Amino acid sequence: MGDVLPVGMGEVRTVRAAARGASPPVLLALGLRSCVGLCAYDPVARVAGLAHIVLPEGPSDGAAPARYAHAGVEALLQEMGALGARAGRVRAVIVGGAQIFRFEGSERHAIGPRNVEAVETALAQRGIPVVARDAGGSAGRTVRFDPETGAVRVTTLGSGERCLAGLAAPRMEGKRRGVDPAEARAGVPGDCAAQATDRTGGRVSAGQRKGGRPA
Repeated sequence: MGDVLPVGMGEVRTVRAAARGASPPVLLALGLRSCVGLCAYDPVARVAGLAHIVLPEGPSDGAAPARYAHAGVEALLQEMGALGARAGRVRAVIVGGAQIFRFEGSERHAIGPRNVEAVETALAQRGIPVVARDAGGSAGRTVRFDPETGAVRVTTLGSGERCLAGLAAPRMEGKRRGVDPAEARAGVPGDCAAQATDRTGGRVSAGQRKGGRPA
């Protein structure tokens, strides 16, 4: 595992895992509350990206390209493309979107759920599948995305860390890591189940897609 590359609010970070040599940095988004950490990966080009999305809608912001959902998705795909990724191969994982505060009778202030919905809509418009997610509820989360293995790990306040999804190319992952053949065929590292349970109890399995106040 390489160094850590923090991804702050409104930021996009992308890296490419080299075939040999030093490991790429792990992408890290700390303390996601209503914000969404969007992890995206092209398993062929081995290009990884993470966008720290703050709000569901608004104008483009050059200083903070991922401040708003649609612009953040576009900025992430554009930066990944510059490293050799193709949108048709990209898979995504969504983390965050908690509803920290309750406002009676007002969905407008439900920033977390609106962030998740806006990100899913933007991804669907580009044909990007969401293969796993850990979203909703009221707990903050931290996400770590390792471009070397494709592993997305989530630490939830009060619940500890778990591996949410494995995004590496199946045959490459099995060959490099010596994982169980059945898991390799599914594209899932040995310690990583490509499925998620959101904080409201909903379950999203691999390959399935669901079509204010910042954190």
